[in-house]
Amino acid sequence: NLFMVGDEDQSIYGFRAAWPEALLSFREYYPRGRVLYLERNYRSSRAIVGVSARIIGQNQKRYPKAMRAVRSDSGTARILRFRSRLGQYRQITEMLRGGGPKTAVLYRNNDSAVPVVFALEEAGIPYSVRGLDTMFFHDKIVQDALAILRFAMDPRDFDALDRIYYKFGARIPKQALLEAEREVAGGRAGSVLEELSGSKRMARSQKEKIIDLETEFRIIRSGDSSMDAFRRISETMNYQYGKSEKIFLLRALTEKGESLAAFLEKIEELEQRILHHRNEADSRVVLSTIHSAKGLEYERVILIDAVEDILPAKDGDPEEERRIFYVGVTRARDELDLAAYDDFRQPFLEELRTDHSADFPRRSGAGIPDVPSAKG
Repeated sequence: NLFMVGDEDQSIYGFRAAWPEALLSFREYYPRGRVLYLERNYRSSRAIVGVSARIIGQNQKRYPKAMRAVRSDSGTARILRFRSRLGQYRQITEMLRGGGPKTAVLYRNNDSAVPVVFALEEAGIPYSVRGLDTMFFHDKIVQDALAILRFAMDPRDFDALDRIYYKFGARIPKQALLEAEREVAGGRAGSVLEELSGSKRMARSQKEKIIDLETEFRIIRSGDSSMDAFRRISETMNYQYGKSEKIFLLRALTEKGESLAAFLEKIEELEQRILHHRNEADSRVVLSTIHSAKGLEYERVILIDAVEDILPAKDGDPEEERRIFYVGVTRARDELDLAAYDDFRQPFLEELRTDHSADFPRRSGAGIPDVPSAKG
């Protein structure tokens, strides 16, 4: 006798060779076998079960289950709106202050936790975090960005320049860079980039790009603002990874009026805080990836960063990505908040908005007028 229990809708470990088709093809191998659907949800409120069913119903490779909530209370499932993704952290922190139910802030990738951790640390809100390490701070793009700040502060920081000089599209030859550094070190030139912009080794188009780059560094140095520096890194410096998620998350850590030196010091301190953080067993706030939260449940879930290229991942299997989103939603017992941003595409939230099968209330973020409940 063979008896198996499984849920193809919660198969989210494709990177570990999980194969939901094994369940779907059961009758091919065991034609006399029976398939029983377990369609009663004992965990979540009716609103959450309804939303989760609408999400997973978009998948094709699944058994046609019709989940029903056993609980009679409706609970809440809402879209939490923010004008920008950068603006979410302060508002989420305010939501987590004081009393309230045990809340999990869930996300696809561990990197998403970094600005949340910083906001909670600054607000003095106790929290537990599952599986977070300090790999973010050692990523090549993060290290590039910090080198950009160091070189902006000190144009004689040749170590910082050696790391980044070829990442702005100026096509600076290594030999030309070394010669310019020797000239500056010997006191025969004031700035490496100025020396390169006059070098006979450089073509006219290269010199123009170097002059633009020198201007950008000079503006960052004179402004001495971490917030403005990351805006320039992201938008105007032609840094090859300027639009990356790592730069976005670093930008989320900047504060108004903060100097470059203060930002660099803060990053070092934040890394140490994460490295030495000890979870509090009775903490009302839990930070976790969706994968780490599988099998767990919380009174309230705030699901963040469900944006294009993260959740769903750029090269991920669309149905598995939707299953990951579904697993995140179904961790909630009583309250579910899905963070929505006006400046990012969010395919899974767009699917919910265009599904007119049920009301889906929206709750405003900081500084955003209330949006009335509406279909979709």
